[in-house]
Amino acid sequence: MDENINKFDVVIVGAGLAGSQVASICAKAGLNTALIERKEFPSMPVRCGEGVGFKGMKASIGIKPDWILSKIDKVKFISPDNTQVEVRNIGESFCIDRTKMDRELVEEAEKNGAKYFNNRYVCDVEIEQNGSQFSYKCRTIKGDVFVSPLLVAADGVESLIGRKTWWKNAFAPEDIESCVFAKVEHNLIDGAAIEFYTGEKIATGGYLWVFGRGKNIANVGLGVLGKYSKSGLAKVLFYDFVNKKFPNAKISDLHCGGVPVGKYLSPLSKNGAVLVGDAAGQVNALNGGGIAYALFAGKTAGEAIVKSFENGIFDYKKLENYEKNWHKYCGKNQIRSYSLKTELLGKRDKFYNDVAAALKDENPEKLSYLRVFMKVFAKHPKLLLKVFFLFR
Repeated sequence: MDENINKFDVVIVGAGLAGSQVASICAKAGLNTALIERKEFPSMPVRCGEGVGFKGMKASIGIKPDWILSKIDKVKFISPDNTQVEVRNIGESFCIDRTKMDRELVEEAEKNGAKYFNNRYVCDVEIEQNGSQFSYKCRTIKGDVFVSPLLVAADGVESLIGRKTWWKNAFAPEDIESCVFAKVEHNLIDGAAIEFYTGEKIATGGYLWVFGRGKNIANVGLGVLGKYSKSGLAKVLFYDFVNKKFPNAKISDLHCGGVPVGKYLSPLSKNGAVLVGDAAGQVNALNGGGIAYALFAGKTAGEAIVKSFENGIFDYKKLENYEKNWHKYCGKNQIRSYSLKTELLGKRDKFYNDVAAALKDENPEKLSYLRVFMKVFAKHPKLLLKVFFLFR
């Protein structure tokens, strides 16, 4: 009913990393900002391996010491034929506590003046147009109504807000993975290591990860590419791996969900509606990693929204700066990763076995990501040409 309408300058649906960043920046600049979350707390459960690098994080907010669960000192790649490659020259890398991090970012948004509404599921969006301006009316299943001229969809890969506004198409089956996530405790787990397992028998069209969270505990999960997935397959593959690798392990917080592994959705803004984070598909298309991407997207989108607001009216044209900055600093890399991913479909096992064979005798202390990159493309020069010609 109209008497329950709450009017804001900006409404953000989804209080995860990207959404909380947008809310914090907008509220700090003086915009009347609502941050709406369907759950009691964001990131419950966490659909994430929780691994980050300092280099990627410093582009937005950096890393607070109390978020760090473990410092990662090595990355291991295990090929389909079980050849192991260890990389130790990895820069500052960590496994972080996403639950703690997400809550603190929401609290920061509140301190900056954003109004936080949790346990509100937005079930519908009505769009009204008055000349060149649009108005978005969000309704929750509890009967709340939120109205604003600018709406941010930060509600994850299933984004109802995106589909209720201007982005009608869901991710294609080859651009999303069906994933299983869990915490696993076992005395064979190296809490300071990240391990990637590849191969169609391990994770069809995807990969399996073991991210150390500290002594004898890790985030373990895997993704099956949508075009190869079927009901329950990801969970079957998960238990098959854990039972063999970590027999009698303690498994907790097991849950499933989708992770985008495609191109980001363009345009990122239209008529005052904005996509950020998983709702926009802003991830590394090879591995689904999206923490640093989501934070940078939230920061860039928030800054563009603030600059677009003048004299109480949004200049939607200025929102295009969000996508320009996103593409310049992150989007180009995402499209490169997508190009490589699509090139490898159907021949991943041979590729990973070839790469592992070329790297297996390298000194782990001297082996860096750059060295791995160079070895990969020395072995498969056509892949390098594909990426080069994409951005020449």
